[in-house]
Amino acid sequence: MVKLFLSDSPFLRLVLPLITGIWLSGKTQLPSFYLTGISILLFILFAGFYYYYQLKPTFRLGFVAGLLMTICMLSFGATLHALRKPLFIDSNEMAVFKVQVISFVGETDINNKYEASIIDVSKDTLTSYIKESGIIYLSKNSQKQEIKAGTNLYISGQLLSFEPPTLPFQFDYSDYLKNNRVAFRMIVKDYQVLVDEGEFISLRLYLEKFKEYLNKRFIEYGLGQEELAILNAMFLGDKYQLSLEQKQAFTQAGAMHLLAVSGLHVGIIYLIVSWLFRLMIRNKVAVFICVFIMLWLYALLTGFSASVLRATIMFSVIEIGKFSQRRITIVNLLSASMFIILLIDPLFIYSIGFWLSHCAVASIVLFYPYVNRLVYFSFPPFRWFWSILALSVTAQLGAIPISLVTFHQFPVFFIFTNWLLIPVVTPVLVLALLSALLSPIGILLSVIVPALNDLLGFMNNITHLISNLPYSSITQIPFTWWQMLFFYSFLVVLIIRLEVQTLKSLRLLLLMAILFVICLHVNRFLVPDEGLIAVETEKGTFVNYFNPNVNEVYMVSELTDKDIDWFLSGVWQSYGIHSKPLYYKDCMEIDSLCIVKVIDGKSILIVRNGVEEEVDKVKMNFDFIVNLSPKDRIINNEDNGFKSIMLYEKPYLCFYEEKKYELKP
Repeated sequence: MVKLFLSDSPFLRLVLPLITGIWLSGKTQLPSFYLTGISILLFILFAGFYYYYQLKPTFRLGFVAGLLMTICMLSFGATLHALRKPLFIDSNEMAVFKVQVISFVGETDINNKYEASIIDVSKDTLTSYIKESGIIYLSKNSQKQEIKAGTNLYISGQLLSFEPPTLPFQFDYSDYLKNNRVAFRMIVKDYQVLVDEGEFISLRLYLEKFKEYLNKRFIEYGLGQEELAILNAMFLGDKYQLSLEQKQAFTQAGAMHLLAVSGLHVGIIYLIVSWLFRLMIRNKVAVFICVFIMLWLYALLTGFSASVLRATIMFSVIEIGKFSQRRITIVNLLSASMFIILLIDPLFIYSIGFWLSHCAVASIVLFYPYVNRLVYFSFPPFRWFWSILALSVTAQLGAIPISLVTFHQFPVFFIFTNWLLIPVVTPVLVLALLSALLSPIGILLSVIVPALNDLLGFMNNITHLISNLPYSSITQIPFTWWQMLFFYSFLVVLIIRLEVQTLKSLRLLLLMAILFVICLHVNRFLVPDEGLIAVETEKGTFVNYFNPNVNEVYMVSELTDKDIDWFLSGVWQSYGIHSKPLYYKDCMEIDSLCIVKVIDGKSILIVRNGVEEEVDKVKMNFDFIVNLSPKDRIINNEDNGFKSIMLYEKPYLCFYEEKKYELKP
């Protein structure tokens, strides 16, 4: 086991301190100048020590070289993050840009969303953002013509600032955008389509145009809208066409990983491409170059997500290994993949896909042989079904802690979903690749596309059927980062126990299991029994009261259920509030200064617009008086200084928030 993780996996010893250094740099925000100087000095020190150690190999402090290398990688990770920090325009001002549209990335109720790259700016202070990408929102009502990839626009509108979340546990959309290098967001008030002025068109833009062309050909030859959305997600890496119902169905059925282009999809494409080139070309060097180029073109086509990069790097290294006839260990290959991805962009450390992809593959590599050997079937179909079951279970074992701490839900019937759908993925991708290669030949598309439509329709119907089964998904599971760390510690000790059958390893395994169970129970005691949340938004005020049996939301009519879910879903998930929320609309005046509510027998006064002097005039005794003014706070008998949230009975769990929240477009 030590040999597997250390001797045969040198990249593992590099990537762990690299990840730690990137994370520490993100937390401390140290200047890049000082970090660069420290990194150079540390590498000079390491090189000198290593040279001295090579001259005297009997030197007893040889372990110091390893320690110095670890410190160097920590420093290098911190420097890399500081040098590659995301640029973003955090402003609410009006601005005028010349941009080039890259792709359509979705829509809201009133706007179409496009990814666009800045070509020119109207202010000298913004010149550093030229060539940076962002999101522009064009009103559906005012859109004059179809906007395609490569279209140049003059746009004027209001920039949107990157506001932090209002409530604890709320999804931090601003951080998500920054970590995906979205430099700006703009609500476009007016725009002008420009005639192509001969700007350089990148390879990515050509591929985006190719995607648009493929979509038109698929629709032309009879691919349905829902089926096209699934194909775009599976084959091209674009999920924006998926409806909310489709996303929910695939998530609850445990099939969302089939829609995200990942190692499974890249592996199938790799096998098809390798077979085709080896069939057509006899020269091994030419085959290697062609396969290598095609893999990276496909990664670029799908948007260079973390899972695609991981799979592409792994298969590229496998091709290099075959060509050079070198032995490659999977753990070292995974570590090398993580190392290269973080060199490309250190912000991938904040990508859930990066961690899900690598943890799932690592779990398969480490646990699949043991699970697969538990049962042996001589009948080939049974043996094949058991292998899929073992693969699904071991992949979930590595991915479920991250999935629980992020999404707080677990698909119960994921095994049946994988049994039914994984065999369909290969023919779908084969037909999709053939359709892409043969897209100019209409007579062949008229045969391939209907078959593709039937397979995708089958996937769509199966996921909806499984998601509608009773208890298909367990939701609102309270799971914390500490529980995730304990779970992974347990898995590490478990693999040690499987490799080293000693009494000491068994004791260690039992100890980790006990600690994990204790951690689960401690979290239950920290979750409040009941709570009151009062928040004022630009659309009006809402109040949420919850306890184990009740979850009620009182709101103005201007707020929608979707708005409330945006604010409160994180709180409900983290606290395990399973009760379906009941919405009471039109029960608050949007312009009133004081709102009085009696919720579950508790009288609550909500004071708005900073009228603190009016509070003293209130003669009636309230259980809670909430002042939503930015300069004031919750007022009750304890006067404990909290503004936006008050949780009953557990005052140490209360939160304080200074800023009001602006709804996202």
